[in-house]
Amino acid sequence: MSNLRRTSLWVAALLLAFQMRAGAQTAPNDTAAFIAYCDDAHFEVCRLKVVDVNNIMLMRQIGRQHGCTFPRPSRVNRTDSIPATKAILDWLRANEASRPTKTDLAIAHAMEKLWPENCEH
Repeated sequence: MSNLRRTSLWVAALLLAFQMRAGAQTAPNDTAAFIAYCDDAHFEVCRLKVVDVNNIMLMRQIGRQHGCTFPRPSRVNRTDSIPATKAILDWLRANEASRPTKTDLAIAHAMEKLWPENCEH
């Protein structure tokens, strides 16, 4: 990955990761509770959790550590994370036996299984 691209991703990840979400609800840290919580009424909270994990994985990649992300088009916008969140929730529901118990780890694991081509070491 070129230095310019890596720097651009770093800046974008930082901006997204440190957004202020005053008064926002937080998603459960237990995977089973997270899946149960992520109904239509709480989807936005769950989407933000997935985006947060994705941003952490982007920062790991920028730091040349292992990380997997959901597909990222050339222009990032809110709607790009909606299908990724739905796919991750579907994968977590279908793979109960192999998912980690902590939500962040489970989301990262789902991204690795769903989009292995977006993993960097």
